[in-house]
Amino acid sequence: MKGRRMLGYFLSAAALAGFALIACGNNNFVAGPGGCGVLGASCCNGVCAAPGACIRGTCQPCGGGGQACCGGGTCSPGLACGGGGGGGVCTACGGPGQICCRTDACGGGGCCVQGNCIGAGSACPGLGATCNASSCGSCGAGGQPCCAGAACTAGGVTCSGGACVTCGGAGAPCCNGDCGDPSLVCHGGVCSACGGPGQQCCLDGTCGGGCCDHGTCVAPGAACSQGGVCSGGFPCSM
Repeated sequence: MKGRRMLGYFLSAAALAGFALIACGNNNFVAGPGGCGVLGASCCNGVCAAPGACIRGTCQPCGGGGQACCGGGTCSPGLACGGGGGGGVCTACGGPGQICCRTDACGGGGCCVQGNCIGAGSACPGLGATCNASSCGSCGAGGQPCCAGAACTAGGVTCSGGACVTCGGAGAPCCNGDCGDPSLVCHGGVCSACGGPGQQCCLDGTCGGGCCDHGTCVAPGAACSQGGVCSGGFPCSM
């Protein structure tokens, strides 16, 4: 799971870098019918305005069940970004045998072990214990020691200083590079607010009405770093 998530982040970073060139300073971008970057239109240098994913050169919907993952490996609630090539595919998560949801969460008191949910009462693979209330024996849940390999098995906690501590909230450590709130982004190992002017762009490349300029949000009407003006969340125009 961690490997899939890191792949999503890598692809998101590459997309944001490309989106920055489009959003601020590319005068050839035209948002709307006949232009690129919007749903149903061709991609702009491999990038689409949110919400959309570039699939075989066309901007298509993303984030729903069976659809491509959106930027940063994001999916609709109840889904998580799994394998499937490219940036991954949104699939059901949280149940026994399914992949773990964001922040490594599993439902019904299950345990997240190596990216997959183990049902309560089942053995935790490689940990020599039984899953109970998201804990594998006496480790892995909030406030408990980390399991072998610095692993935590409950959702919303991460291993820090040998113990499983709360993660994913504003100002809290990231959950293996992830934050549970779409208004937060992992920066320097801490979940920080995103989307406002001067803040980092959120994982899906959005900026709350502004434009993503090389990973940083600029307000509507503000100048972009490579020329042009931010307009309504769409790529900047001269």
